[in-house]
Amino acid sequence: MVSVLVARELVERLRELGLPLGKLLASVDIKPSRLEDVNDHIPLRSYVALFEAAAEFSKDPLIGLSLSASAGPETLGALGFLVLSSDTLGQGLANLCRYVSAVQDATDNAVEVDGELASISYQIRDDRISPRRQDAEYSLGVIIRLIRAYAGGRCDPVEVHLEHGPEGPRRRYEHAFSCPVYFRQTRNAVIVKSSDLTIRSVALSDALAVILESQLRDRLESKVGVQSFGDRVVGALTPTSIQQKVSFARLAQEMRVSQSTLYRRLNLEKKSFQGLLDDRREALAKRLLANSRMSIAEVASALGYAENASFTRAFRRWTNLSPRQFRDGIRYADGSGLRAG
Repeated sequence: MVSVLVARELVERLRELGLPLGKLLASVDIKPSRLEDVNDHIPLRSYVALFEAAAEFSKDPLIGLSLSASAGPETLGALGFLVLSSDTLGQGLANLCRYVSAVQDATDNAVEVDGELASISYQIRDDRISPRRQDAEYSLGVIIRLIRAYAGGRCDPVEVHLEHGPEGPRRRYEHAFSCPVYFRQTRNAVIVKSSDLTIRSVALSDALAVILESQLRDRLESKVGVQSFGDRVVGALTPTSIQQKVSFARLAQEMRVSQSTLYRRLNLEKKSFQGLLDDRREALAKRLLANSRMSIAEVASALGYAENASFTRAFRRWTNLSPRQFRDGIRYADGSGLRAG
């Protein structure tokens, strides 16, 4: 689900472009009345589809990228202003990841430091929501806008990674993001210098952060009450935790519950840790095999498998195909694997 407050920001920008809102909303099954209550939510699938419909109606395959160029903190409501009022850029981005579920669920966000570089990733968890390139490009553009607003020109992205291939000239992407752009990557991410995470804000007072964080925490707690425990577990099974071979004990620790509680709550919903982990691994494997240039061995490692054979056995169990057969099938389906003769 996506906050109506966030959806309305998108709708207003589409209105400014002169697009036929009635047709657009109807095409993705969003009733205008659903956008009246700012405390309501609309399905994430419909929100993402609205971006894609706008690209089709406008005949602009990079509309998400274009829309992000004028996005401000109000795009994310209180969350955007919390980022700007945080003590450091690193803390602001951590807050973005921590509270994103208050405005958009089923989304993986993470800040990860690797030596001199840090990545801020964005990934819709539900791989059934596709296509979604417009949302990905828009979201990374918004993240970069927030970084620049916070740092006042003292931080620029080093690279941008996108899970999909280019839809237009590479130079248009690189002009919009002001950095090199790499396609068909394992995830959508903005890469910055690790040292930039210590930059302090020139935007808003950090006194505001306390108020905004309290509001967002309340929203998260209210959403937890209507979210199934299994959904919470799926949310905790991030690509990073999967790659690090998350265990049942480790997951319980991260979710701040005892192992017995984790087992009991899942059992009540007729779910299991291994079943949910397998579902996440299968979805992640299919996405990486279809969209990235990673080797089979690299995909296996990303899923937490120590060897290709274990991954291949698991993938056959899920799909009745080997990873290579699945990837070749995707390539032949879109024509990229066809050869003369």
